[in-house]
Amino acid sequence: MKHLLLTLTLFIGLCGHSQLDTLAIQDFELTPQTPTWTYTGTPYGFQQGYAPASGTSIPNAEWGIGGSRSWHVEQVSGGNPLTFDNVTIPGGYDTIRASFRLSGQNMTSTTGGPDYLDYVLVEYSLDGGATFVQRVRVRGADNNNCFWSFNALGSAQVQHLPAMEELFNPVNSGLQETEGISYVEIAFPGSITELSLRITPRSSTTSDDWLVDNVVLTGENQCITTTSAVTETVCETYTAPSGAIYTSSGVFNDTIANTAGCDSIITIDLTVHTPTSGTDSLVACDSLTWIDGITYTASNDSATFTLTNSAGCDSLVTLNLVINSTPSNSVTQTGTTLTADISGLTYQWVDCDNNNSPINGETGQSYTPINTGNYAVEITSATCTATSDCFLVDYTSIDELLPEEKELVKIVDLLGRETKFVPNVPLIYIYSDGSTERKIKSE
Repeated sequence: MKHLLLTLTLFIGLCGHSQLDTLAIQDFELTPQTPTWTYTGTPYGFQQGYAPASGTSIPNAEWGIGGSRSWHVEQVSGGNPLTFDNVTIPGGYDTIRASFRLSGQNMTSTTGGPDYLDYVLVEYSLDGGATFVQRVRVRGADNNNCFWSFNALGSAQVQHLPAMEELFNPVNSGLQETEGISYVEIAFPGSITELSLRITPRSSTTSDDWLVDNVVLTGENQCITTTSAVTETVCETYTAPSGAIYTSSGVFNDTIANTAGCDSIITIDLTVHTPTSGTDSLVACDSLTWIDGITYTASNDSATFTLTNSAGCDSLVTLNLVINSTPSNSVTQTGTTLTADISGLTYQWVDCDNNNSPINGETGQSYTPINTGNYAVEITSATCTATSDCFLVDYTSIDELLPEEKELVKIVDLLGRETKFVPNVPLIYIYSDGSTERKIKSE
């Protein structure tokens, strides 16, 4: 669509803001743009690409808009007319415009180009080709040859009336990028119902070349731009009415078509909040019921749950859970000695009769109390602690319960360590029948 856009851009620059529809176009490409404006007649020839760096009137000039394929006429003294077929005009337009791009050059020499004998005649018909009105004639320079490119500043723009020929041409000879006529247009009221166009380039010699490109028929509505403003607060992305996507906060202008087909400019005061994410790191014993309502019995680092953050956006939480097992809390009592059944862990013996207060220094796997009471042990593995049942250790009337025939097995100190007899020190005597005796003996 490069050629069409060039034509429309020039037109908009000259005529102000409009809604433009392409009703027909002929760009002379091997595969022409659509809707194609077909024609009758045989073109003299075609040129495309760019002029060489020397040996032409405009070195490196386009031989078609953007180097594309264009209609070329030279040394056709009787003219080379092409009639662009009748087009039915839809209703609803303010203006219909027929236009094309034009260049006059010498493609074989550094001088020459069209003179006053060379022309491009433009005629139109509003009755299906029954009659044609000669409306525009572009000639070469008044007194000598001249040449210009498609980018020359001159234009031949007329209304369709009066129904008489109007002449346009450079006054001066040589290169005429200011006076050269590179854009030709005839404007019609939107009330016309059909239109045919005839373009006749005439060239007297091989040094007088005409190049015609992008013959376009457009329908136009003069537009009144409407405006509006909205304030939007979104999470992450915002899709504007035009389909544009915004990912950051700011004030943006978005343009869509209003009910009249003209521009509607929407000013969007946009606040974009960002979704958040985080990790919930937890350590639990045996099991954990998480915020997703699921009870986990094994470590997990992949579960996720979506909450809503303070901005109203998603907050993705990932679970990082370590599950430790609670150790066994079983204890074996042998006489007055209490022993935790599981080994290799951390122990703290407690006094059940004193609100399970820790017993200072009693952190071994076994414990032999020195006083009658109820005792338990807290067993810790990793971060999990299990408390055993309370066990009664009773020193009351131990001496009276011992039979006469019992034998002393060993002596232990108050810490449960085996020792020899020490006078005047409290010791525990353990006998063959499993009974114990706590007493102090002198020499």
